Amino acid sequence: MQFYQIHFNAESKSNCFPESEYWKHYDNSNKLTEYFENSPIVDLIKKDAHKGHDYFGVFSHDASRHIHFAEQLGNDKLRFAPDTLKRVIEAYPEVDVFAFEKRRKNDNIIVQAERYHAGFVRIIETIIKEIGFMDKVPSKVDHIILFNHFVARSQIYEAYVKEVLIPSMEVMDCMPELWADSGYIKTDKVHGKTMPENWRQHFKQAFGVPYYPYHPFICERLPSLFVQKHKLNFKHIF
Repeated sequence: MQFYQIHFNAESKSNCFPESEYWKHYDNSNKLTEYFENSPIVDLIKKDAHKGHDYFGVFSHDASRHIHFAEQLGNDKLRFAPDTLKRVIEAYPEVDVFAFEKRRKNDNIIVQAERYHAGFVRIIETIIKEIGFMDKVPSKVDHIILFNHFVARSQIYEAYVKEVLIPSMEVMDCMPELWADSGYIKTDKVHGKTMPENWRQHFKQAFGVPYYPYHPFICERLPSLFVQKHKLNFKHIF
């Protein structure tokens, strides 16, 4: 198996687990796009980084912040880390796709996104119909994958990227409405929470707008649809 963890500066690199035979770092310094980690994912698949491995996955630098529950395996209670991830995957050789949102409960994470990103369902349905993947979003989405944190058999990961992710990104490149502010970080009138100014400047320099556009949030929900359509053997861990 082969896993990559993305970093883009010294601080984000310090969040990453140490490199090993099967855990590698991906330096995304000065290469941020509006697709966020999806651009490195496409790059790695195009470079055949998954070839020769049974399982493949790509994680953000802050994966341990998102994947923070323990996994029970036999008598052991394991915390997410490269070695424990490898151990859990090896314990379930029948599984095609592993994801890390087992404690989330939602019947449809596509519809849920409408609460945070206005027009989300209409946008994603336009995209998946244009690429010939689905005519509409299912009424129920059976499995939750978020943050692009999932591990799949290498041939399945490649199929997802080439059949869904890349075509979707090509369609999205021609949808100027996706450059609107997605509303991911809203000002909190009580606590004064807003996007840090250094983030705004970083985004503005990298892809032209000082906020999160729609692109990454559309992409992060595509794997769930791929798993559902192809009826893959799926397991939530951690």
